[in-house]
Amino acid sequence: MLRHDPALLVDPAPPVPAPSSGRSNGNLRASLTPLIGRDREVSDVSELLQRTRLATVVGPGGAGKTRLAVEVARATHASWDGTFVVELAPVADPALVAAVVATALDIAESADAPEQRVRDWCGDRRVLLVLDNCEHLVGAAAAFVDDLLSASEHVHVLATSRESLLVPGEQVWPIPPLTPADASLLFTRRATAADPGFQPDGEAAAVIDNICTRLDGLPLAIELAAARARAFSVTQIAERLDDRFHLLTGGSRTAAARQATLEAVVRWSYDLLNDDERCLFERLSVFAGGCVLDDAEAICGTDPLQRDDIADLLAALVQKSLLTVDRSSRKPRYRMLETLRQYGRERLIEREELDEALDRLGSHYARLCTGGRAAFQGRNQRAWHHAMQSDRDNVRVAFNRAIDFGDREVALGIAADLALHRWVTGTVGEGYRWLESAFACPGATAPFTLGWALMWRGFLGYLSGNADDADAQFAEGIALLRAHAGPVFEAYAMSFRAQIATEAGQPGARLPSSPPRTRCSAGRRTTRGCERSAPGCRPAWPFVAMSTPPRTRPCSAG
Repeated sequence: MLRHDPALLVDPAPPVPAPSSGRSNGNLRASLTPLIGRDREVSDVSELLQRTRLATVVGPGGAGKTRLAVEVARATHASWDGTFVVELAPVADPALVAAVVATALDIAESADAPEQRVRDWCGDRRVLLVLDNCEHLVGAAAAFVDDLLSASEHVHVLATSRESLLVPGEQVWPIPPLTPADASLLFTRRATAADPGFQPDGEAAAVIDNICTRLDGLPLAIELAAARARAFSVTQIAERLDDRFHLLTGGSRTAAARQATLEAVVRWSYDLLNDDERCLFERLSVFAGGCVLDDAEAICGTDPLQRDDIADLLAALVQKSLLTVDRSSRKPRYRMLETLRQYGRERLIEREELDEALDRLGSHYARLCTGGRAAFQGRNQRAWHHAMQSDRDNVRVAFNRAIDFGDREVALGIAADLALHRWVTGTVGEGYRWLESAFACPGATAPFTLGWALMWRGFLGYLSGNADDADAQFAEGIALLRAHAGPVFEAYAMSFRAQIATEAGQPGARLPSSPPRTRCSAGRRTTRGCERSAPGCRPAWPFVAMSTPPRTRPCSAG
């Protein structure tokens, strides 16, 4: 009613303008630096967009998703009536996704909802929308994309996110790290841009390769490291990468705050996790070489998490690009980029939970190593050897922790239980050094563990050129195994000792006396077990048979 009062009409309201037709051909901006090392990726994603209407480039922070998507938009620009980049990172409210898209398209305000205005504007146009950084608005972004693609059949969407949108028809494209050659080239180019006097020689080039490898081939991390080359040598940069979150802070002044430092990049992803996901992410950082599901459940499935929670939480971290999955083995292996792993460990230290997590890891892998005892008799031997090879870095963490804390029983147990694997894989020198380090620890040791370790110390010592006291090690080990482990383990020790005697030209010279029936029975079991061994074991066993004295060979006698 007030609108009809002439006294209140001081100045007539201007007419509402007709909705703008929007930008017709896009809003791509020129790149200030050339893209290095992504030619194949640009081609692959460009081709993917010809086959699907929704492609999502996923990967961890700093992997170069935005730059790749923009270059794809540039490369395919001629295929579209319009190409538009919509930056979602600054948007905090999920309800504003459609409005931000409308603004990027330069569509004027009207009484219609922004979703409707975008649909109307797109109409029959062939449009490519690049929705950049969807991860913190993933639900709202997914709903918007689903609605738009259902209404506008000529619209294509290229999204970037740390997790997929889970929209029907979506094609997920995980971005790979830079190749070593491209990573080193990126470092050199960026370092030269920061300091024209930067001219790495051959030695410096090797250090640059190492820096890029330790930074997981992540373009942003490499660029931050290269920016430090103006103040530090590449050797100094490499030496400080164990504290990379303090080192890599000198980003571009025009970069978004979340990309100004390496720590900010990782924190952006970490902050998007729920409490249980953060807890598992932190605990997984203790693994040095990744893990399989069983290992994660055993080590991480303690309060406040439950073992039954771990599988779903692992899947969530994979979905959010915080874990990668290695499917080259029978059991999928979950791995964490070193940069993410270091961030998780720092959070564990802040919570004063690192020691507890490492204790669980040490106990778990010490138990897994005991499979070496059963492996002699062929039970699951191939699987055990494969597990030891896959988990060698985790076993090393467990062993070093036992050494650091002076736990002689655990250290000797790991070193001795792993010795068969050392023999099979040809790493006897390292195996012998582990045994020597473990024997140097003070403290009590169970008789079986001591006898088992002495046997392997003698055998690996002989094979690695430390044979001076090998026979004495065998003699003491055999005596302990006879008293505390029974005839089977005694026969193992006797067989190894006999092999050494044979190779030294003294077959049968150093076999201890014991009842023929016991030796025969145990020896038969040992030989059959070894015949079922991994291929690397088998060639040694003819020596054992050759070195057995005639009076003990015929197992049918008595």
